[in-house]
Amino acid sequence: MSKFREKPVLFEIFPGLEGNVPWVKLGNFPTPLRRLKKLGKSIGAPALYIKRDDRSGALYGGNKIRKLEFSLAHALAQGKKTVVTFGGAGSNHVLATTIYGNTLGLKTAAFLTWQPPSTFVSRNIRGYSHYGTKMYYAKDAASLSAHLINFGRNMFRSGYLLPPGGSNAHGTLGYVDAAFEIKRQVEEKEIPEPERIYVAAGSGGTMAGLLAGARLAGLSSKIVGVRVSEKWLINQITVSALANAAVRLLRRADPSVPEAVFRTEDVILNHDYLGQGYGFFTSEGRRAMKLMEKREGIHIEGTYTAKCFAALLDDLKRKPKTPTLFINTYNSVDIYSSLPEHCDFAPVPEPMRKMVLED
Repeated sequence: MSKFREKPVLFEIFPGLEGNVPWVKLGNFPTPLRRLKKLGKSIGAPALYIKRDDRSGALYGGNKIRKLEFSLAHALAQGKKTVVTFGGAGSNHVLATTIYGNTLGLKTAAFLTWQPPSTFVSRNIRGYSHYGTKMYYAKDAASLSAHLINFGRNMFRSGYLLPPGGSNAHGTLGYVDAAFEIKRQVEEKEIPEPERIYVAAGSGGTMAGLLAGARLAGLSSKIVGVRVSEKWLINQITVSALANAAVRLLRRADPSVPEAVFRTEDVILNHDYLGQGYGFFTSEGRRAMKLMEKREGIHIEGTYTAKCFAALLDDLKRKPKTPTLFINTYNSVDIYSSLPEHCDFAPVPEPMRKMVLED
């Protein structure tokens, strides 16, 4: 594959999509694939690989960039000026949306909920302040409802409503395309075809896109999601619904896209690694994080990727020689060293100021 593609693989395979599905180039794709040699050797897993989606963009990395290439383009196509979205207090999605929205002239308004304070939560709040996120704090569902009633319909009529994690049908296309990218990398012998592809499942769009894309691309890999947020948000129903919505969107734009229907039983979702809840680190996740850092020098984090990698490691104990791919959905671009040393609290809602820790 060329170093960086100029358009999605989807548009190459199904030319009718181009011009009919809004898209804007934001990231650097394809992302690299590599074998985790040292880590794999230490645990007796010689066919363990990583896809470095943490390097997906120059401004900010992680899995959100693939989604934003489609969802922010959709917002622009609708003539929107503001993206209205949701997330935890330290949401990577909200920060990525703000950073890349800024490059397109889009403002970001975010309704943020409590999550356990940590260094990365603190840094992301500082990022919101620096990059201009309009922040609204909602401590619970009742508070969020009050906010929405207060703002009324006008905000949502004039803004582009983007669900938590950027997981709408348009955003999900980012990981449909990622599956085609992986398929091409397999064909070009960068890695053997994985038997299993592991991904953290927070809002469902990344997993749903991989699920739909694997089927459409003819990739036989099983997509294994590891649930890292509450079950009302991420479950077999929400993932299959997103996968079906993405395929319907593609087929409306280009009928040559094959039909594909997903049922709840098609969704492999591991519920055993959440711990106390979203944002709470686990002992298994901490061990996985330290192992990855020690053996490979790659940073993963406790809310999403460490929990996913912990599940992968436990599964490999049963079948250690199985070709396995881990999608690193965390951002590895250092934006934090360029932020002001002290947070400008003026735009930060009062309850969130207690979460800002000095490094």
